[in-house]
Amino acid sequence: KEALKEPSSAGRRDPGQTLVHMIKCGYFLARRHGTSADDGGASIRDAPTKAFTVRGAQLCWLILHKKKTIENRPFKMAPGFYALHCSKVPRPRGYKLTKEQQLSCGRNLPPDERELSAAFCGHIVGAVQIGAAKSYEECAKHPWATRQQSATNNTSWCMDITKVVDLSDLGPLRAKGNERYEECAKH
Repeated sequence: KEALKEPSSAGRRDPGQTLVHMIKCGYFLARRHGTSADDGGASIRDAPTKAFTVRGAQLCWLILHKKKTIENRPFKMAPGFYALHCSKVPRPRGYKLTKEQQLSCGRNLPPDERELSAAFCGHIVGAVQIGAAKSYEECAKHPWATRQQSATNNTSWCMDITKVVDLSDLGPLRAKGNERYEECAKH
């Protein structure tokens, strides 16, 4: 298990520890325009204990800007908060949006993959709250639904992204990951 184990910033041993510190210091609350945990803001109990990796800086940007509102995987993810990790290697040609996805974005389309890659690729860029898993068939009409299958599993799942906390402007939180989800360091 590699995610959230690599040292990231001065004074913190790993990104998991950094995320917990940020929550304790109120960074998440400030990003919710002064709301408290009781009003739906994040609290220490919301500190991500798992992370998942998204392939490509544009997809991470779309999640952080609340355009991509479901996560597709060949396995169910348990509801809860997850650290959002952007893959180390950018997509060579970026992410090609379908017409339906472009319409769901409105005028706010993502910048070029190369433009985002230095700030996003290989970093924890946010925290997201994942809702209950639905079968692909239940969400197939959603513009962001894509069938995800593994070599051992023929089932595809969609999970709603119910809350997003953008941490991308706080500096690099470097971490390694893979396309499954990983346990964060416990503190």
